[in-house]
Amino acid sequence: MKRFNRLQWKLTISYMLTSVVVLCLLELLVMLIGLVVSNTQGQARLESHAQNLAQMVGSTLSVDKIGQQRLQAIWKMSHDSDATFQGYLAAIDGHGRVSVAAGDVAPAAGSPLLPQLPASVQQILATDPASPLPEGQRAHTIFVQDNVYVVTPLLEGEKSRGALVVRIYVGSRALWMDLFLFFGVRAVVFFIGAGMVGLAFGIVTARGLVRRLQTIVSAVDGWSQGDFSLFVQDASRDELGQLARRLNQMAQQLQQLLRTRQDLATVEERQRLARDLHDSVKQQVFAVSLHVSTTRALMERNPTAAQTQLAKAENLIRQAQRELTTLIRELRPVGLEGKNLAEAVRQYTRIWQEQTGIPLELEMANDASVPLVIENALFRIIQEGLSNVERHSEATAVRIQLTCTDRIKLAITDNGRGFDGQRKDYRGVGLSSMRERIQALNGQIEIQSEPGKGTTITVSCEQPGEEIV
Repeated sequence: MKRFNRLQWKLTISYMLTSVVVLCLLELLVMLIGLVVSNTQGQARLESHAQNLAQMVGSTLSVDKIGQQRLQAIWKMSHDSDATFQGYLAAIDGHGRVSVAAGDVAPAAGSPLLPQLPASVQQILATDPASPLPEGQRAHTIFVQDNVYVVTPLLEGEKSRGALVVRIYVGSRALWMDLFLFFGVRAVVFFIGAGMVGLAFGIVTARGLVRRLQTIVSAVDGWSQGDFSLFVQDASRDELGQLARRLNQMAQQLQQLLRTRQDLATVEERQRLARDLHDSVKQQVFAVSLHVSTTRALMERNPTAAQTQLAKAENLIRQAQRELTTLIRELRPVGLEGKNLAEAVRQYTRIWQEQTGIPLELEMANDASVPLVIENALFRIIQEGLSNVERHSEATAVRIQLTCTDRIKLAITDNGRGFDGQRKDYRGVGLSSMRERIQALNGQIEIQSEPGKGTTITVSCEQPGEEIV
């Protein structure tokens, strides 16, 4: 079911349902138009059929047994030609009683027919069926709901001796069966066709839309990891294209902002150090130089005063030393304060493991003395590497290997989801920071990673000839 929660399937299903609903509404409209046309044509067919029956019977029908047989034969022939029509043929006398009749619902001979007829038909029979008819008509034709009545006079010479009543209607079952066969089958086929068309249209349309959205998501994922060198490649002029261009502009602005902030932070730190050195160490060194000059002048004339000046100079030197030590500690990572690299790494990894719950295996060999600048760089790289593991890798195990000999080597390995290490444009802020730190030491960094196979970061550099403070 998770597959159907994806945007592509939601769009596909919505397109399909929309197509089905719209096309079914069109089919319903066609059916309504068909019903109107069918009803109009049905009335014409009823009228024509009833008039043909009346014409076949004629106006000289006898009301005896022969006439009865003739009516039955005419009705049977009509029913055999089209069984959808139902009704009857009835000859009535001047009093409205049935003389002879035939049909599906034929009234009994001798029964009064007038009470069973509509008022409009009774009105014609009450006057004279043989009265002059409109030009071009041979009988009276009356529509009552779904029935058609045809009334024609029965003559004996020039004298009227009754009337022939023809009632014809289409059985409702036959009518609805015809409608179902005609429109029902069409509707089913139409429904299936509409569904297939909507599904195909939805898949094609949604696939392109989702592909474009995935391009935006990939770029945003890179930006969330600090890699603002990625851009959304979408040259279209629609809303998504406009969104992509604005996001690209935002990424460029953020990248420029980060660079500006880094430059400002560097400048501010340099200014702070310059200010601290000027306000403390420089003034103390200047005072020391004055005491030394005074001591040189008093050395021969007043050795006691010279010793006093030297003591003051010595005190100022100790103050300057303390000030420099404080400045160095501010530049040194907090984790390294009062510890060497090995101790700081052990403490930091233990705390990190407790905070994240990710098992960490630490392997350290040859805890040789390492210059401060290298300790700082390696400690920062370990911090950044473990931060990436925690935030991005989804790893369940980490191993750190640190070897401090003539050549220092650090390896950070995790079993997380990894990434495409062959991408030359993969320049996240964390990885870029690692590269900059190790390159500043003339060292090397190697990043090995494949999707689903974890990541290994290896850095190495040579020990300098003397300790760098």
